[in-house]
Amino acid sequence: MKHKRLLLKLSSLLLVALLTAGCGSKINEPAETETEISADGSEIDLGVQASEVSTVSEDTTAPTIELTTSTPSFELGDEFDYISIIKSITDDTTAKENITVDFEITEGDIEHAGDTKANITATDAAGNIATEGIVITVTDSVAPTLELKKDTVTSILGDKLSWQELVASVSDNDGEPVITFDVIEGDLDKAGYCTIEVTATDASKNSTSGTIKVHRKKRVYNDLGWDITGIDGQPYLVGVNRTTCQVTVYGKDDNGNYTSPVIAFPCSVGREGWETPTGRFVTPGTRYEWRRMIDDTYGRYATVISKADGILFHSVPYYSPNPDDLEWPEFNKLGHPASLGCIRMICAHAGWIFYNCPEGFVTIIYDAETDPIHHNGYTHIDESNEKTRVWDPSDITEGNPWRE
Repeated sequence: MKHKRLLLKLSSLLLVALLTAGCGSKINEPAETETEISADGSEIDLGVQASEVSTVSEDTTAPTIELTTSTPSFELGDEFDYISIIKSITDDTTAKENITVDFEITEGDIEHAGDTKANITATDAAGNIATEGIVITVTDSVAPTLELKKDTVTSILGDKLSWQELVASVSDNDGEPVITFDVIEGDLDKAGYCTIEVTATDASKNSTSGTIKVHRKKRVYNDLGWDITGIDGQPYLVGVNRTTCQVTVYGKDDNGNYTSPVIAFPCSVGREGWETPTGRFVTPGTRYEWRRMIDDTYGRYATVISKADGILFHSVPYYSPNPDDLEWPEFNKLGHPASLGCIRMICAHAGWIFYNCPEGFVTIIYDAETDPIHHNGYTHIDESNEKTRVWDPSDITEGNPWRE
């Protein structure tokens, strides 16, 4: 009796599973093989190889980084290219184009002169990482830029001289330089002229120097007890007489002191309960073309006199920040106390202060029965004329009916 043979195909995957259980090797998947089993269950070898199994070791070796130097340097302001110091990166199993290279600063920075620590890392396809530490030296050979004031500087005898009085501008590519100065001719403790050498030195000891003349002068006071000593860069001193409601602007005389009245304006000072404070004020330079006031009106050409006291020079108020919305019932009060503490003037006079008196000018608010000169008055408005009363007659804005 012929035995029927059953042809069974056994997957080699079973063999692979058995061989790989509990090991970390990678297996090459074998091809399928065939065996014949007779009807009685006995196996007949057909001579076909059952399976082929091979293993590949796992990659645990990091790449190798070779640098041209571990202590590179570059000039501040130039760009640092870390790739340029890598001589080679090699790996046993990963192609070069599949290796990731990174750069990280670990201590310091490269925006300033000095030493900075950093790491260069290379990561292969298996995640192995190689690290090389470097120390980058940032050099700075550029000296600061120093510009001194062009004219002779006036300084008050007895006051401490500061470098800010001597220097117009100073800058450096590595932070703020240190400013020092020395007297090379004359005596700061005596009235007269001195020659001063000013030096700017940066963090890398680069320095720039220049010389300037300083005039040490005594303080000067007028009959009212004001300090009228001239200030460099300030052409005017402004006086506000609360008694006469007048602003008087003083210019410099031949000695550079504020003794010469040049122009006067009528004004309104603070009314009863809102009195304008007296004293000597150095203006902070803050100014606004339109400024909202504490009563929700708006002042035009507003120049701050004192932030602490909340007082300003400004126009007669407007209901809104528009030149045709004047708070006209207040306009004809100029020449009398009427404000909430500020110094009100017509638009043109407030603009004169706004444009001609630079930051730091001195304002003295005082009481006196007379003024050195008298103002020329101002144009009053007709409160019954609805067309013109909403405009300041001195305003040069286009559309002002007063200018028709």
